[in-house]
Amino acid sequence: TFVNEAFCRYFGRTRETLMGRSFTPPMPEEDLERVRGEMRRLGRETIVVSYEHRVMMPDGSLRWQHWTSRALFAEHSKPVEIQSVGRDITERRLTEEALRRAHDELERRVAERTKDLSRSMGQLQAEVQERTRAEKAWQSSEARLRRITDNMLDVIVQVDAGWHLQYASPSFRILLGYEPAKMEGRSFLELIHPQDPFLVLHTGKPDSREME
Repeated sequence: TFVNEAFCRYFGRTRETLMGRSFTPPMPEEDLERVRGEMRRLGRETIVVSYEHRVMMPDGSLRWQHWTSRALFAEHSKPVEIQSVGRDITERRLTEEALRRAHDELERRVAERTKDLSRSMGQLQAEVQERTRAEKAWQSSEARLRRITDNMLDVIVQVDAGWHLQYASPSFRILLGYEPAKMEGRSFLELIHPQDPFLVLHTGKPDSREME
């Protein structure tokens, strides 16, 4: 019964072709069903409804619209008229869709990064556990070796490349009369008789001429 000029321009129609006729803007079927459902809700209990839907433009593109429809009644009757005001919300919907896609992409990247971090943390924890086990095993082996050497009567020493004592077994005190703790850092060669260093520093039987 009435359309304004904006409605005519939007859909490319003239007022003369619309007045007194039924006109439903072309739209996807699922949108059309939603609009019809909203129209059926109008009544004494629901006087105003708002909804959004897509419309197909003459050039084939899809645009979004938001409508607010109000039912008008005669006394003690069903709705006799529906007044609707609509506006184009395409830009807003496109922005919302872009934001939704960006949010989904961010969520995906966060999930992937979290998964990568969890995997790295798992590997790190496994490495730490393995290193801890190896260290405990080494400490246990060292303790067992130390117990063995500490209780042997044989003299056992450990020296560095310069023949400095790094370890001397307790038997040092028993057999040689030296305090093991005081020997650490001293040259092992100090304990060798002046005529015997050759036997310590060289392998094999020494030449008799060298001994002279």
